[in-house]
Amino acid sequence: MTTTQTTETGKHHCQRPGCKGILRSEASRARGMSTLCDRKVRQAEAKAAERGTFNAEQQAKADAAIRSGQVKAEGQGLYSVPSSKSDGSRYASDGTSCCCPAGMHDRQCWHLLAAVTVDILLSSRRPLALAA
Repeated sequence: MTTTQTTETGKHHCQRPGCKGILRSEASRARGMSTLCDRKVRQAEAKAAERGTFNAEQQAKADAAIRSGQVKAEGQGLYSVPSSKSDGSRYASDGTSCCCPAGMHDRQCWHLLAAVTVDILLSSRRPLALAA
């Protein structure tokens, strides 16, 4: 189940990385994000999944972490992703490598998928304007 962030004013905020919009409808609150943000997450997940061979379980874990707001940007292209274990540990991933046990053995893990997806969501789609 997705939970939304609630501020002191009682407003529910979107869990999509890069968005802190206010959720007004009950459906959006239950989903944890607006319809538009939900579509953006699904599109980014599909694009990220094309970069590797991720199974359904890995895709589900990455989706759950993204939608619950657990994937955090730590720096330019570096993300911390929660462990599957309930011990509260986190792994660093840049979408190419991961410091989890599977990633240390050059295997694809769901942390890579989560990092790539969030990177797609946070990347600017507009080209930078060059100074004249």
